[in-house]
Amino acid sequence: MSKSVNTRLGNIRIPFYVMRRGKGHIDVLGNVEVSTVQQSLHIYNIIEVLVGCAKTVWDRGQLVNIVKLAAKAAKVSSLSLDVRFLYSLDRATPTYKSTFFDLSCLYNVMYQRGTISYNMGVEVPARIKMGGGISVGKVKVEVVDPSVRSFEDILDYIQKNAGIRIYPVNSSDDILKLPEVVDEGMSIEDYFKVLKQSGSKELGKKVTLTVSSTDIYHMYEIERVFIK
Repeated sequence: MSKSVNTRLGNIRIPFYVMRRGKGHIDVLGNVEVSTVQQSLHIYNIIEVLVGCAKTVWDRGQLVNIVKLAAKAAKVSSLSLDVRFLYSLDRATPTYKSTFFDLSCLYNVMYQRGTISYNMGVEVPARIKMGGGISVGKVKVEVVDPSVRSFEDILDYIQKNAGIRIYPVNSSDDILKLPEVVDEGMSIEDYFKVLKQSGSKELGKKVTLTVSSTDIYHMYEIERVFIK
């Protein structure tokens, strides 16, 4: 009786381009992970495919193409491709000076016997109310079969419905001004409440919401996940 082996090929650094909303593209450096449940995996054949697709625009069509080529090169019937990277956006500081913010983004593409699943998502920092104080947390929205093409669209959805304001801090003046412009934050339960009630059909077929936070002493982490 044959047994399957879960194989993961990770921390592959690949430079590629992501289309901006509107015109043009941005250069990013992706951290790529490939995994499969098969008896064998031709690892270097996968790396050759990924490197061969470097410095091209990685959109839905190209990612589907990459995962098909990788599965064929690796001689497997199922393959998962996970890509994480930072997407630089223009933003203003609390003192309204021009700067940038690195948005944490992800692609996930799964190939299984000819069937393709394609997801995209973003993760933003959030102020979490815990035990009478404020803790640093994260709000992540991952969209299955997205109808939107831009990561900015998902960010807009989070900021509009959760009221999260992003003001990068670059100076001591920014730190002094920050309390005047930043949002008050919410509890994990309240973030879930407002995001669950908001309309998300414009984003895609299915949306996964994740809210996480660490207590101020870093003794534990709380995470809640909801699929709508």
